[in-house]
Amino acid sequence: MFKYVGNHFYCLNLYVRLLVFITLAFSLLMSSIIYIILDNIQKYLIIDYISFIKNLVAVFTSYVLSITQLEVVDYLKTTVEQIYLAVPDLQYIMLLKGSDSIILFYPETEYLTVYENFKSCLMTDTLHILPNLYNQICQVSYMSEEHSMQIIHIAVPVTDINNQDVYLYTELKYNINSIFISSSVQWIILSVFLAIWLICIIAIILNFLIVQKSTLCLSEAINKLAAGNFQTRIVGQYSFGLVDIVADFNDMAERLEMYEKNNVEQLILEKSKLETLVSIIADGVILLDKELRIIFINQSASKIFKFLKSCIIGTYLSNYLPHDINEQLMPMLKEIIKRQNDFTQNSNTKNLNLRLKSDSTKTLHLVITAVLDAECQVLTGVGIIIQDITNQIGLNEAKTQFISNVSHELRTPLFNIRSFLETLSEYRDSLTEKQKVEFLEIANQETQRLTCLVNDVLDLSRLESDFLDLLELIEFHEIVPPVIQTSQLRAKNKKVQLCFQICPQVFTVNGYPNLITQVLSNLIGNSLKFTGIDGRILLKVYSVKLQTVDKHISSNKIRIEIIDEGTGIDEFDQNRIFDRFVRLENNVHTLEGTGLGLSIVKNIVEKHKSHIHVYSELGLGSSFWFDLYMLEKKN
Repeated sequence: MFKYVGNHFYCLNLYVRLLVFITLAFSLLMSSIIYIILDNIQKYLIIDYISFIKNLVAVFTSYVLSITQLEVVDYLKTTVEQIYLAVPDLQYIMLLKGSDSIILFYPETEYLTVYENFKSCLMTDTLHILPNLYNQICQVSYMSEEHSMQIIHIAVPVTDINNQDVYLYTELKYNINSIFISSSVQWIILSVFLAIWLICIIAIILNFLIVQKSTLCLSEAINKLAAGNFQTRIVGQYSFGLVDIVADFNDMAERLEMYEKNNVEQLILEKSKLETLVSIIADGVILLDKELRIIFINQSASKIFKFLKSCIIGTYLSNYLPHDINEQLMPMLKEIIKRQNDFTQNSNTKNLNLRLKSDSTKTLHLVITAVLDAECQVLTGVGIIIQDITNQIGLNEAKTQFISNVSHELRTPLFNIRSFLETLSEYRDSLTEKQKVEFLEIANQETQRLTCLVNDVLDLSRLESDFLDLLELIEFHEIVPPVIQTSQLRAKNKKVQLCFQICPQVFTVNGYPNLITQVLSNLIGNSLKFTGIDGRILLKVYSVKLQTVDKHISSNKIRIEIIDEGTGIDEFDQNRIFDRFVRLENNVHTLEGTGLGLSIVKNIVEKHKSHIHVYSELGLGSSFWFDLYMLEKKN
């Protein structure tokens, strides 16, 4: 049993063990103290009771002796009877002469029973003389409960009558030790011991029930706090026994709530900054979660993918994409999601070029990248960057075509120059002077052709830089006629009528005369290239009056317009003819040129803070114009 209790005791925690030890020690201490107190009380009471009995017996004996000396038997009987009746604790009074001669006995009704008991007491030697009274009480003080009411047998020697021994025998009841017998003391000590344990257990249970409610409330509050509800508080009625802990908890929750509020505000601010930044960039941006649902999409993406304008945040991207895009895009997205955490620095990004079926002229470049956490360990989503590379592809194609054209344009004059020079070198003795001069003139023309080509490239590079020359006065009456005269030879060779008109109201403007001359030459040369036999080309310079917003008339603009009756330009090509390296005859390569003329024109006009415009219809002709403003002269 002790082994069983010991095993269970060691299973208890330190706090419970300490409670058990303190309770046991306290109960044993209190039981011992009570036992000592009861024992001392018993001894003092016994001493007092013995003193009382001695005094009582002494008085009684003196009184009896005085009567016996008078030898008044009748009076003695009367006196003994009165004493018997007056003292309830006396069981009987017997005056005995010798060993068997009874002088008197009270009560007379119990004579036989008492006398038989008296004889048995004499035979068992349990009759005690007065001096042994204390020892008798001590001997019977711890008897069992059934003998709790004790009787003292007292024999008092009295002066003899007629020289014979006379004894007074009596029995005196006493219960002084009834509360101090062994069993009573044991029960009292055991009761105290058990009472202490019972009180401790009840106190522990009550404390447990009270504290448990507070503990459960605290545990529930902690769980809510752990779940992110930082507004959780514990009210005072649930803080019994845990006042300090509850106060610390409420203080901690308040601090966490404030910390969360500050963090949320900071996150909202950073999110707002990021969304603003992402919204204004030219590239489209789509952010997806791990389920490929839309988290964020900027305006550029909605403009590029018009079918995403009605998309809802939180829905699947595949629900809005056309079937042809889903077939190309979804496998890449699923592959990134499938790889989860297995990413390297170069493997978390994929590229995809798309050509929309709804708009075959547009080419898109998609950069698909995995969005990882701060430690770059866990996949949190997928980001898609959409770039419209239509212009880049067009420029690349134009550049490729330009390289091909330039190579062809360079190779032809170089080949001609080399051929004629080799001929002059090898056959200089057999050639006539006329042939030699003719060959040299052809070589010179080809050299000039190469020079013009190189100059065009250099001019374009210079115009695209941020150069700034000094502004000069431009007199159109002075610069237009030489340009027309220079182009007349080509116009006559093609049988094209070339003329110009200058309005008398045209005044001098500030600008770059050499660049304006180059613009006019390029535009007229372009018109001559695409105008057939008997066609007409007209250069007009006139003033325009435009009404401003405040309804004031402004006449400080001069419009320069070149009109031809050429083949015309398709509406689609009108948006790209001013790009570099673009030639409308690329498909047939029947006309000369590098594709830089109109690009140079556009840059020169923009240097004058204006714009080049075009209107054209196929088979009817084209019209190019631009306006010049009065520019401030800059040093």
